Amino acid sequence: MHQFLSPSTPLHIMKAPDRFPAARPGFTLIEILAVIAIMGVLAALLVPVVGRMRESANQAKCVSNLRTLSAALLLAAGENNGILPLALDQSLPQDQRNWMNKISATVGPWSTSVASGGQPNSSIFNCPTTKRKGAGTWPATSPCYGVNTSVMGIVYVGGGPSPSSSRSLAALDRLSTLGLIGDAGGPTGIMDGDFRMNASAFVVSGFPAGMSALPFQFPAPRHPPPHNGNYAAGAFNLAFCDGHVETIKATDPRLSTREGLESLFVPE
Repeated sequence: MHQFLSPSTPLHIMKAPDRFPAARPGFTLIEILAVIAIMGVLAALLVPVVGRMRESANQAKCVSNLRTLSAALLLAAGENNGILPLALDQSLPQDQRNWMNKISATVGPWSTSVASGGQPNSSIFNCPTTKRKGAGTWPATSPCYGVNTSVMGIVYVGGGPSPSSSRSLAALDRLSTLGLIGDAGGPTGIMDGDFRMNASAFVVSGFPAGMSALPFQFPAPRHPPPHNGNYAAGAFNLAFCDGHVETIKATDPRLSTREGLESLFVPE
């Protein structure tokens, strides 16, 4: 049936529909390049932020690890008439001689497979900043955290320094200012680890802030990781004999003098 239009029919009704509407114009090359440039700028701004957030999370995990480890050491002391366990006793079997073995019932086992290149069964012994994770990436035979050997003694067999005994907590008159366990540097540097912090060495020689490398068994300022090998902007975490944890910068004035180092690591 045909539809007849009267002279009064509006023109927009009389006009035939456009079956092929004009295509919308696309983006020009300049516009595409501008978008790519903007995305590149945003990515450059976000990458450092993400890195700082990741290191902040690693720092928080490290503090939590040390808080738990110090609590376990203090608990072990409470079960031993208030005397802290030895850092190392070579007269005992391999799986009983380190401080890590003494608290394994509380925090999880320290694996003896570490000696053959494995990793510990409990990640609490590993500082996440070091990224020492997975088979084949644990080069040392020690954890990332070291105990203060001026309060936790060492017994060697067949040579080495003279044996030393662990201190009684009751005999320490400043538990809140005396370091117990913290980030420790290992044989390959501050991103490695060792089971002890040798206070008798670094208190005498001093803490050389700003150097590209630190001696073995020194506190390890790896938060954040060193830039171009220089750790001057870093800090290390240290748990004290009362159980609290502090983050100490490599530029902390206490590290620049013998008196300051003794206040942190040597009992009176």
